[in-house]
Amino acid sequence: MENYKQIDLNDYVQTGEGGASLTYSHKTRATLAKLFHPGREAELAEREFQTARIVFDMGIRITCITTWNQLY
Repeated sequence: MENYKQIDLNDYVQTGEGGASLTYSHKTRATLAKLFHPGREAELAEREFQTARIVFDMGIRITCITTWNQLY
């Protein structure tokens, strides 16, 4: 992950929040963006991405575009 693409967050909707990052889903495409909180190393983002890729490649599909506030 040496090259990073610039995006416009106006094209995304925040769909998640956790201790390490905020998650945004694109309004019209199946694309996610994660913004890690200050102080979190870039390696954490790369490890999380690689784990998600391995799970996806195993055939496990998880579809959830819901915020915590929508659940409760």
